[in-house]
Amino acid sequence: HSFPTRRSSDLRTIKGTDLFSKMGGPGDSGSVIVGKEDNAAVSLLFAGSSKFTMGIPMPDVVYAASIQF
Repeated sequence: HSFPTRRSSDLRTIKGTDLFSKMGGPGDSGSVIVGKEDNAAVSLLFAGSSKFTMGIPMPDVVYAASIQF
């Protein structure tokens, strides 16, 4: 997905995010979103509104944080 965001007077784009129905609230950024069927970590919640929640796919989080299993 690609979602336009406003920052200053420039138009920015956030690419590679997961879009979910609303599930978070204020202060939930950084929460792990898990799958319904297997409880596997799917995404890291970072934004939302009254209609949707956005997350960073967990493989991208693992890569960016240099996490090794």
